[in-house]
Amino acid sequence: MFRTRFFCTAAFFLLLAAPSPVTALPILLLSSSSDLTQLVVGSTVQIDVTLAQTDPDDLLFVLYSRALFPSSHFQAIPDPSYSSGLTPGAILPQASQVSIFNALSSLTAGAATGNFADQFLSPLSISTNGRYYSFELTAIAAGTGAIRFDAANTFYAGNSSGLSLAPLPTSGPLSYTIAPVAAVPEPSTVVLLTCATMVALGRKWHVGAIRHDCAHLRLNGSRTSVIVSLS
Repeated sequence: MFRTRFFCTAAFFLLLAAPSPVTALPILLLSSSSDLTQLVVGSTVQIDVTLAQTDPDDLLFVLYSRALFPSSHFQAIPDPSYSSGLTPGAILPQASQVSIFNALSSLTAGAATGNFADQFLSPLSISTNGRYYSFELTAIAAGTGAIRFDAANTFYAGNSSGLSLAPLPTSGPLSYTIAPVAAVPEPSTVVLLTCATMVALGRKWHVGAIRHDCAHLRLNGSRTSVIVSLS
């Protein structure tokens, strides 16, 4: 009797631990609501990392990603509300999940690393699609390039991976173009240009007035000559 109960209990826990069948693999997406091809130096943009295609039966207890951006073109702007500098998304609704994420994640020059790792299939495992995290960048120099995932440092573990670490599919890179800021004239330059314009206009008016006076004198001189000859 005891042996039968033991085997039944063991079988029950094995069924709980066994991966549930899933029909789709999760994928991480990079996106931004800003038009990254129309940036100028000084522009600040938000980059979103989103989890998609996760099967309802797929529980992710490890979700590691790293997004790379050229530090020569962008300066990372940490979110002061979170120790990681990243803003956790809707797929981490529990305070305990956010705490784990902040402890393992970071925003540094050239890289945004979002990492969640919990115990094997616990109640804190990620089970929904949506924004994983976001971060802000400010353009500091003109140029072109791309923001992309680091494939070697983007992986996960869950039911669909057989409960072991596996590469995580990702979207393609985000291309960007940063234009320089249009030069603004110094105040002294504006004053000099204004003065030069006024002088030019003044000279034109002065020359016109002189020509008018000369023509008037010539006309009066002709009339005077005619009057003298008649007298």
